[in-house]
Amino acid sequence: MTQSAHWTLFFNGWVCTHGCGIGSVIISPRGANFEFAYTIKPYTTNNQAEYKAVLKGLQLLKEVEANAMEIMGDSLLVINQLAGEYECKNDVLMIYNEKCRELMNSFRPVTLKYVSREQNVEANNLAQGASGYKPMMKDIEVELAAITADDWRYDVFQYLQNPSQSASRKLRYKALKYALLDDELYYWMIDGVLLKCLSADQAKVVMGEVHEGICGTHQSAHKMKWLLRRTGYFWPTMLEDCFRYYKGCQDCQKFGAIQIAPASAMNPIIKPWPFRGWGIDMIGQINSPSSKGHKFILVATDYFTKWVEAVPLKKVDSGDAIKEYIIYRFGIPHTITTDQGSIFVSNEFVQFVDSMGIKLLNSSPYYAQANGQAEASNKCLIKLIKRKISDFPQQWHTRLAEALWSYRMACHGSIQVPPYKLVYGHETVLPWETTIGSRRIDLQDNLTADEYYNLMVDETEDLVQSRLRALAKVVKDKERVAWHYNKKVVPKSFSEGELVWKLILPIGTCDNKFGKWSPNWEGPFQIYKVHWWRNRL
Repeated sequence: MTQSAHWTLFFNGWVCTHGCGIGSVIISPRGANFEFAYTIKPYTTNNQAEYKAVLKGLQLLKEVEANAMEIMGDSLLVINQLAGEYECKNDVLMIYNEKCRELMNSFRPVTLKYVSREQNVEANNLAQGASGYKPMMKDIEVELAAITADDWRYDVFQYLQNPSQSASRKLRYKALKYALLDDELYYWMIDGVLLKCLSADQAKVVMGEVHEGICGTHQSAHKMKWLLRRTGYFWPTMLEDCFRYYKGCQDCQKFGAIQIAPASAMNPIIKPWPFRGWGIDMIGQINSPSSKGHKFILVATDYFTKWVEAVPLKKVDSGDAIKEYIIYRFGIPHTITTDQGSIFVSNEFVQFVDSMGIKLLNSSPYYAQANGQAEASNKCLIKLIKRKISDFPQQWHTRLAEALWSYRMACHGSIQVPPYKLVYGHETVLPWETTIGSRRIDLQDNLTADEYYNLMVDETEDLVQSRLRALAKVVKDKERVAWHYNKKVVPKSFSEGELVWKLILPIGTCDNKFGKWSPNWEGPFQIYKVHWWRNRL
C-alpha cells in the first residue's frame, strides 16, 4: 500500500461458520495507517458484509472530515454497483448501496477501484480475524459493531449497559419496557414475549421481505405490522413505516384497485327558472332499430321543471332536433349540459350552440354521474318503454310519446309535483276523468266568465308558490346530497416534478400481452407543468 495525496480506504468483509467480520485500512494523505476490525451481529451474507465494511469506513472518514478519497476493495460487485456500472437489484443490498452513496456525496472527489485479494491482504486479514475464521495476526482490538448515536436504540442500549449512570426520568421509565440479552435489545410485550428491536436499516430489509419477498403477498400496512410482530420484531414507528413502504410499492400501485373516492367537492346544478338549463344525452345505438329505422333517442331534460323531450332519430344528428323540440317551443336556454359523446363535441354542434348564444357544458369522460339529470331521465324512459312495447319491440318509437306523457304527468320526487303542473300551472285532464267523470270536469262546464277569470288568477298565484316550493325542495335535496358526497372527498393536489399514475381507460381494458393479468394503472409519469384548470404531465 503506497502513500497518496488523498485518503485511501481498503475494505473487506468475511463470513464463515464462526461468524461475520469486517476489516478496514485507512491511509491518511501523510501515509499514516489506521486499521479497524469489527464483529458483525446478526449473521449476514458475504455481499452484505462487504457493503458494511465500506459503510463503516466511510463513517470513520466522515468523522475525521476527510475530503478527497479513494476506495479500494476486492469485491467486484460492490465496487461496480457503487460506481453505477452494475445495477443493484437485491432489496437488502439496495439499502446499503443508498447509504454508501449518501455518504460518498459528502466527499469530493471519490475514486472507486477494484484490486485483487493479494493487494487487499491487510483488510482481508482483519476481516478474517474479526469473524473468527483465523486468529488475529496483529495486536488489534476487535470491536463489536456498536449501535450508533443516530440509531433510535442508542439511548436505551447505553442505559441498560450501565444502569448506574445518571439518566433522565423519561429514559428510565422508557427502559422498563426493554431488556438487553447477549448485546441485543429486546422489547417486552404485555404478555411477557420478547420482540427483537431492529435498526432503521434492518427494518427496511424485513419490510421488503414481508411485503414482496419470496413469501410476501403485497399485503396492506396493518397486515405487515401484524406479521412482523408475530415473527418477533419491533421498532417504534412500525405502523408508519409499513404504510410508507406499502404506499411506495410500485406493483401495489400498478395493480391497485380503482379509486372511487371523489377528488373534489360536488357543485350541484341549480337552475331557478324554467327552461334556462337543459341536460341532453343520447340513448343508442338501439338494437334492434324501430320499424321506421330509428336507432337513437335524443333525450333533453329541463333542470328546474324536470320536463323531458325525447326524439327518435335515424342517424346521429342533434342540431335540428334541439331547434324544433327545445328552442322553438321553450326559447333559447342559457346552458346545455352534455357528456363527451362524439355528437356533442363535434365542430358542427359546437358552432350551432355558439351561433345561438348557448353556453355548452361538458361532463367528465367515463363519469356519467356528472350529467346525472339526463342519465336519470334516460333510465326512467327506458323502463317505461320496456313495459309498454310488450311483444312488439320494433314498435318502440310509437310508444315513446306515451312514455313521455306518463313521465310528465307523474309526481317527480325531487320537486314533489308533476312536471306538467310546473310548466302550465295546473293538472292535466286524464282519460279516466272523461270516461268516469270527476268533480273538476263537472265544475268547469258550469263556470261563468268571472268565475273562470278569478280561478285563473288564483291558479297563476298558486303556480308561483308551487315553483318556489319546488325550488326550495330542489335546493334542500341538492345540499343534502352534496353534504353526504363531500364527506367522501379525498382532495388531490399536484406539483411539478411529482410522480403520478394514470388510470388505464376505458376501465377494464385488457392488454394483449397480459390478458386477464393486465394492470389498472400505467406509469409512473412525472408532472411537467401544473395549470389551474388541468394537470399536464
